[in-house]
Amino acid sequence: YIQGIRREPAKLVHGLLTWMATLLDKGEIRESLYVVDDSRLIFNGPGKQKGLKILFDDLLEIYKEAEKERQGRTLITEAHLLANQ
Repeated sequence: YIQGIRREPAKLVHGLLTWMATLLDKGEIRESLYVVDDSRLIFNGPGKQKGLKILFDDLLEIYKEAEKERQGRTLITEAHLLANQ
């Protein structure tokens, strides 16, 4: 599975975004996750959920732009052309 996903990083990022969206939407899942040594909950305060939302929103924006580019729907400006000479 990992070998195949290496050639398609967009699938890996999509999977991560799906998991993050699940954590944001499903409090019962989010509230049941512990750190590796089971010493505490991962999301043990409102700041961590807020941080997850910020990270999710930023990554989703980047992912959407990358998908547009991959599908050839990106506007190429003169600045792009000059930067890539």
